Amino acid sequence: MLETELLNEKNINIGYLENGKLVGYLITLNLGDEVEVLRIGVHPNFRNRGIAKNLFNSFFDILKTQQIKKVFLEVSENNKFAKFLYESLGFKKLYTRKNYYENGLSADIYGLEI
Repeated sequence: MLETELLNEKNINIGYLENGKLVGYLITLNLGDEVEVLRIGVHPNFRNRGIAKNLFNSFFDILKTQQIKKVFLEVSENNKFAKFLYESLGFKKLYTRKNYYENGLSADIYGLEI
């Protein structure tokens, strides 16, 4: 699935390079007038440097040039750092999917209107 999403020209996928090495990425699924953020990641040695926020801001800049009206993502109920980031970017919690993950944790679904 990941390879398919990376190769889909309609999706917006962004990488963050430092010294020629990929240290952060944002992978999405384009659903027409909505986009779902499938994955965002920053290498542990490069965290807490604003890379994830920069990835999202670049993503938002791209969205402004397209007909995309909403962005959605899911996050584990116990991922406080990610929730803080998403909320600082304007995402709002919409609802919770109970016992969503194999380990029994729930997923919080966040949304943002562009």
